Amino acid sequence: MIGIPLVGVFLAAIGQTLSIPLKKFRKRSKSKWQRVLKTVIISIVGCCVLVLLPAYGFHRAEEWSLYESIYYAVITLTTVGFGDYVVGQTKDSYAVWYRMVTLVWIFVGLSWFAVILSDIGDYFTDKVKENEQSIRRRKPQEVDTIRSRKSSRSNGQYNSAFSQI
Repeated sequence: MIGIPLVGVFLAAIGQTLSIPLKKFRKRSKSKWQRVLKTVIISIVGCCVLVLLPAYGFHRAEEWSLYESIYYAVITLTTVGFGDYVVGQTKDSYAVWYRMVTLVWIFVGLSWFAVILSDIGDYFTDKVKENEQSIRRRKPQEVDTIRSRKSSRSNGQYNSAFSQI
């Protein structure tokens, strides 16, 4: 009851720290499409680095196949964690620091994926706000025209064609 919320707060703090340089980098873009393109590229590169580099390390240290190592990295960072592969089960001298590095990788990787999901959520929230603002910016004449159409329909002006039948 204490550990899960505490880890959530910790991951959120790491995610905010990771997102600050990302947001500064995107703000340098002149157009909206450049910002979106930069976000997509940074997200893909970050995911590849956080999956492929540790997977290669697991391949070498754990003597797993490259496929098994990538599988472990993806399953771990997506928080599925089946438990069929566990790092640090060998009796080597590097087991303590290896587990610590793996733990840091898990926290940074989870935070990175949280940043990506947060960015996606922020993008859609901005879209909703833009749509709300565009609706509010409509000319008052357009709003009056829409209101008059609604009131004329309720008054029966459009029903004259049906009354002749």
